Amino acid sequence: MLKTDWEWSNFRNWGGESLRTDAKNCFYPVKVNSSNEIIDFGEVCEDTFHPKASNIKKGKFSLIYPIDNEGVERKWRYARDTVKSIKDRLKVEVDSNGVIQIKIAKVSRPFKTMWYDTKYNAGDYGTKLLTSLGFKKGDFDFPKSINLVYDSLFVNDKVDSI
Repeated sequence: MLKTDWEWSNFRNWGGESLRTDAKNCFYPVKVNSSNEIIDFGEVCEDTFHPKASNIKKGKFSLIYPIDNEGVERKWRYARDTVKSIKDRLKVEVDSNGVIQIKIAKVSRPFKTMWYDTKYNAGDYGTKLLTSLGFKKGDFDFPKSINLVYDSLFVNDKVDSI
């Protein structure tokens, strides 16, 4: 999936167990430069430190904290010690009020089947096909419909595909 096709959601957690107190190692600033690029991640904040806003300007960069629009201290979805490993899945967006938001790509989600046609039936177009070719039941653990395999390749076909 191309990065341009990714779906994005807020990196700041919400809902149940989304408060700062639920995971102290998930409350730290994200450093954003004047070009709206993430340049680094600050250290986990001391319990006694309470930023006055989600965006705090510091010279040529801004510190972005996981504070929601009502001023509630929330947490980021990833702990400080692991966030660098997913930095390429993060981006900066500026909302209509000029507030910098950190977004995370939803790049891994289960696929939902939409292929209900009978030609995708594994029993009729997988197992029975293999049996007609002389194979015995059990020669292949999970035979698939030949039509499913063909259409899967067709859907993902690109000029430079192998």
